[in-house]
Order: sequence, then structure tokens, then C-alpha cells
Amino acid sequence: MVITALPYVLARPAVRSALVETEPSSNERDLVENVAKHVKLWKETAPYYAGHGYDYKTSESRGAESVLNALVLASRDCPVRSRESQHAHSVRQHVVTAAKDGGR
Repeated sequence: MVITALPYVLARPAVRSALVETEPSSNERDLVENVAKHVKLWKETAPYYAGHGYDYKTSESRGAESVLNALVLASRDCPVRSRESQHAHSVRQHVVTAAKDGGR
């Protein structure tokens, strides 16, 4: 998830309410589904900031991704679920692991 998408994810439910929409927009669904897929395939996917020129940022990127992904999935889960989804639980575990490893 790109950090510039975060305001959209956080604001969209309020916009949806103001527009009297009952379902998330296709863009909103696509973005959240992309985050959930990235979390599900965490070990198989590269960090968002990886590759040439970003080698030293890989561990930092994973830490930031964990927090952003947790925020996206938790904000999706809160209004409709009484408990977190499996994806939100997985990303929370990534956050805990990253914190224990000092962000590495």
C-alpha cells in the first residue's frame, strides 16, 4: 500500500455515508483487497520499497507496511465485524515481529 492512499482509505467511509452509499466503491474494494492479498502473501512478496536503490530500506519498509496494512484492515473490519479478520490478525503479528526485531 502506498502511503498516499491512506487518507483515502480513512476518509472514504465518511464520504460513503455523506453520499448515502451503502457499499464500498470499486476503488475502495480494490485497494483493500490488494492490501489483504499482500498480507496473505507476505513471505512471498517483496517489500513495497525494495530493489535497486532501496536495499538499505527493506527492513524499514516492512515495518512501515505492517503498520499501514494493519490500519487499513482494522478500519475496514471495525464497522462491520465484532472481531478482527484473519488478514488483520496476520498483519498485527507482522507488526509485533517487526517491533521485536527493532524494525528489521
